[in-house]
Amino acid sequence: MLTEIALRPARPEEAPLLSELALRSKGHWGYPPDFLAACRAELTVEPADCDGVTVRLAERDGRLLGFSRVVSTDDPVRGELADLFVDPGSIGTGVGRLLLTDALDGARARGWLSLELDADPHAEAFYRRLGAVRIGESASTAVPDRSLPRMSLAVRLAHHVVCGALVRDGRVLLAHRAPGRRWYPDVWDLPGGHVEDGEDELDALRRELWEELGVTVTELETEPVARLTEDGVQLGIWHVHGWSGRPVNRSPDEHDELRWVSADELRRLDLADGRYVGVLTQLLGAAALEESGASAGPVTMR
Repeated sequence: MLTEIALRPARPEEAPLLSELALRSKGHWGYPPDFLAACRAELTVEPADCDGVTVRLAERDGRLLGFSRVVSTDDPVRGELADLFVDPGSIGTGVGRLLLTDALDGARARGWLSLELDADPHAEAFYRRLGAVRIGESASTAVPDRSLPRMSLAVRLAHHVVCGALVRDGRVLLAHRAPGRRWYPDVWDLPGGHVEDGEDELDALRRELWEELGVTVTELETEPVARLTEDGVQLGIWHVHGWSGRPVNRSPDEHDELRWVSADELRRLDLADGRYVGVLTQLLGAAALEESGASAGPVTMR
């Protein structure tokens, strides 16, 4: 039986082992030897980095599985995820997600609102699945004429919420929050709920839609159509293209009605967030164009 993965600060004498792991992890993506040689200095962890805070590692039964390195920036509310590497034999086993969750916990404890990073192009999808958004590009410091995705991860405050926009026949499905709800009572909202610690956003959305509506998601955009933030709430909205099962209210203590709503009707309803009108009107318009064979491009409201 495997023991649980342990997280702890790295010790200075472990810096060479971490450096070699970073190089192996980079090589997992099939980069040629000359490229890896050019990256060696950039991937080297110095003993001084292992100060009890900056570098944290994951291990199981004394075997090194991966590590992260988080540093401060000139911005007092923004940190930098300088490194996150997983040993090739442990890629895809949840170690990366565990390290990233741990890095975000550390950022939260330091009062930061975001972590930024330069992602390897092969790892961009991993960071996106865990909530990162691309904010630009950075020039590689190791290889000339190479750019890297510049990404940002919001540090979750009080609530991290995912919602699904199920669209059918020009209408979107909304749920009316029960008048007795503590938060946002007696308003119309998108079905969804909180992301649990360490949970992938898409996994959380699929779980919530099953729990609330009894539907199994079969077709889903990998990127949200919008991310809304306010007062400690981070909310992502996904366009759900396909599902099996008929939506029913499986959470009557939370919602007292489900309704398919048109764009015109949206403006006449009391919504949990007034920004829903713009986001969902644009989404419904794009969906109508898709059905007609045209293309309106992605909905990118934030």
